[in-house]
Amino acid sequence: SNEAKVKAGVSQDIIDTYGVYSIETAVAMAEAQLATTTATWGIGVTGTLGDHDKENKGSQLGVVYYAIAGKGVTKASCIKIPEHITSRFAQKEYVANTIIHVFKLILKVNPPTVKGFFQE
Repeated sequence: SNEAKVKAGVSQDIIDTYGVYSIETAVAMAEAQLATTTATWGIGVTGTLGDHDKENKGSQLGVVYYAIAGKGVTKASCIKIPEHITSRFAQKEYVANTIIHVFKLILKVNPPTVKGFFQE
C-alpha cells in the first residue's frame, strides 16, 4: 500500500510524481532500507499481481519494478511476468528468482568485504 511505502521511507513526493508502481519508487524503497538500517544491501519491489489497483495509476497486471541498492551501486529494472504464469504464487516465485539472479550478478562484481567471514 502507499501508506506502507511511506512508513518504509519512500517520500510522498516520489509517489505523487512517479506513482507507487515505478522504478523510482522501487529505488526509494531500496535506498530507504540502507538509510534506516545497518543492512549492506536494500531491495525494493513494487508492482501489481492479481487485481488491478484502481486507486493508483500505473497499475499493470504482471508488471513489477525492483531495485537493489548497495554502497555506490543501484540496479533497477522492470519485470514483465510471462502470461503463461497465472497463479499468484508462481508469479511471486518468478519475481523472487529474477531478483535473486540479478543480485548474484551484482555480488560477482561487488563481492562482500567482511574480513574473516569468507577468509580463513
